[in-house]
Amino acid sequence: MNTKISKTLLRTMAILIMAGSFGSCKKFLDEKPDSSLGEPKSIEDLQAIMDSYSGNNSSYPNLGQQSDDDYYLVDAYLNGLNALLQATYKWDKNIETDATWRAGYKVVLNSNMVLEILPSLQNSSQQLQLKTLKGTALFFRSLAFFHLAQHFALPYNQTDAATLPGIPLRLASDVNAPVHRHTMQQTYEQIIQDLNIAVAHLPALNAPLSRPSKQAAYALFANLYLSMENYNKAGLYADSALQLGAQLINYNTVSTSAAIPFAQFNNETIMSIAMSGHARFNPTNGKVDAVFYNSYSNNDLRKKIFFRAAGTPGQFAFKGNYQGNTTGNLFCGFTTAEMLLVRAEASARQNAKDSAMADINRLLKNRIEAASFTN
Repeated sequence: MNTKISKTLLRTMAILIMAGSFGSCKKFLDEKPDSSLGEPKSIEDLQAIMDSYSGNNSSYPNLGQQSDDDYYLVDAYLNGLNALLQATYKWDKNIETDATWRAGYKVVLNSNMVLEILPSLQNSSQQLQLKTLKGTALFFRSLAFFHLAQHFALPYNQTDAATLPGIPLRLASDVNAPVHRHTMQQTYEQIIQDLNIAVAHLPALNAPLSRPSKQAAYALFANLYLSMENYNKAGLYADSALQLGAQLINYNTVSTSAAIPFAQFNNETIMSIAMSGHARFNPTNGKVDAVFYNSYSNNDLRKKIFFRAAGTPGQFAFKGNYQGNTTGNLFCGFTTAEMLLVRAEASARQNAKDSAMADINRLLKNRIEAASFTN
């Protein structure tokens, strides 16, 4: 996922959000699904639930990005935002965000519904599709739990994980079932358990790239273990993902002047997932921090492909979204480039310098102007 937020930022934001969210957000866990939608009964119905891009792929929390320091908003735009959006931008300690909570647990609800109906279809001749649907539902549930844990719990701490609060783990669609907040350890154990089963049920690769696969599950495992500071497992899972496909986009072949330089389902994408969108993230409103922009060297093609001048001298805007748009729905899925970086970091953390540099140079070869690249 491309939202790389420091543990200090995550820890602070988690404290601020937790203080205001759990009371009001618990209401969503008690709400019943809309009965007018009808009860899904067939494999096709369940596949449609899991294939809903808006329902499962494009509504992951963006609070971390809203609060990050790699962009800024001019006062005239900021002052026109609602109270919540201003509060997250300013790191206000009184934050209530039902929408973020609801979006995450809606994915959990969809997954639980599918998992509960699947056993009634076991006599079907479509056993392979049933198996894949089970893996898909477990993948999305683990993905939702992981994102929710990053926003509504503290960063993973092995020493205190058994006592620190995690998130509520809804494992059934029954809204009358008791709900309580699980520990951090229970939260991560559930994510790992779901993913382990998902890996066994998913195809190695998948099309379209909005559907999960073994490669996507390995990528999620890599991110999960990186967040837990288990660098050995993070590196192993990143490597497993890359063994199933490691194609990179050579940025020397990408137009530096294109308003939208990347297609949504491009050659680096392992799985397409996006944050909840907002106009503050589009190039017209969100401005890239100049210090961040200038940290890219002039021969680094990302400086020209990811960013553009924003009109006012010294202002820049982001345009390198792997979602293939500029509407504010930022990509937070999995890519081969990210897996190279995870594997490189895992190697470096374990003092395997040569392996780390090999991965970094492999990526840089596809990011730096060809005439100036040297190993």
